[in-house]
Amino acid sequence: MRRSYSTLTLGVVLLLLIFSTTVYSQANNPDLSLTQAERDSILKDYDQIFPIWGRKVIEKGFDLPYPYGANVIYFYMNQGINLGNFGLSMGGDPLNHEWSNVLKFKDTKTIVNTVNARFDLWLFPFLNIYGLAGKGWSTTTVHPTITLPNKEIPFTSEVSQSGLYYGFGFTGAVGIKKNWLSLDINWTWTDLELLDKPVPARVLGIRYGRTFKFKTGKRMAVWLGAMHQKFQTETNGSIFLKDALPGDVIDELEEYMNTPEYGSLPQWKQELIRRVVEGWETAKINYGMDKGPEAPWNLIIGLNYEHTKHWQFRVEGGLIVRYSLLLNINYRF
Repeated sequence: MRRSYSTLTLGVVLLLLIFSTTVYSQANNPDLSLTQAERDSILKDYDQIFPIWGRKVIEKGFDLPYPYGANVIYFYMNQGINLGNFGLSMGGDPLNHEWSNVLKFKDTKTIVNTVNARFDLWLFPFLNIYGLAGKGWSTTTVHPTITLPNKEIPFTSEVSQSGLYYGFGFTGAVGIKKNWLSLDINWTWTDLELLDKPVPARVLGIRYGRTFKFKTGKRMAVWLGAMHQKFQTETNGSIFLKDALPGDVIDELEEYMNTPEYGSLPQWKQELIRRVVEGWETAKINYGMDKGPEAPWNLIIGLNYEHTKHWQFRVEGGLIVRYSLLLNINYRF
């Protein structure tokens, strides 16, 4: 049970973690246009297959980034997770979701650190496609309370876990006067040891920004936007009892078994408590739950610095309920 919180969180949050390349849509922005001499210089030896229609766009004065990108990305996030519809069972018994009325959760938080490699391609001047793979580490802290007649047993559980993930995505961009608007969507799957199959997730990002060109030729883009995350809501698995419940909780349950209140519980609940206490050292417990982000939407603000046409550096932060930091080194060729 304790590891399950980390499992569902890592499987979901790793993906938040994966953002698209910064968009340099220049439509209607004369500050970024190429001079006629610059166009002629680029087109003289231009032999790129990608982006498709790239030559026509350069002829109109747009200075396109190199089509291929290799990225190394670090991502940190701290967010809340909502848990509900909790079910428990042991052995081959079916899950009993009446435990949602017994086991209450509050203030479930997770901290995620992840590193991934992403390779992208400007397929068209307005469309970037990419694939990614990485590894993440999460630490999840939960504060459940076992609620029984005349008895409450609160406890705190913290667990760390790592997992591998992979995915792909698209970024589209359009110019709006001197500014740009981008829409990014990606899908990821996270492979975790406690689940039977990878956890799917989808992240949607909307950014509105502007790119500035310095006299030195270097560029900087700034933007404001929003991000939405959606992931598989149902999780099922099993875990060793000793990894889910602290020993002092087992002691309190054992004491509770000697009270009149225990005798008034439904037979199935008495049986499960007894089996939990007796099998704490070696037994596994089956669990199932629904989960979701405390805040599906959050605000993002970012900056990208283009040192040369080859090297770019990016930082992006997330605010409001879900807090995040992204650092990106991008080599284009």
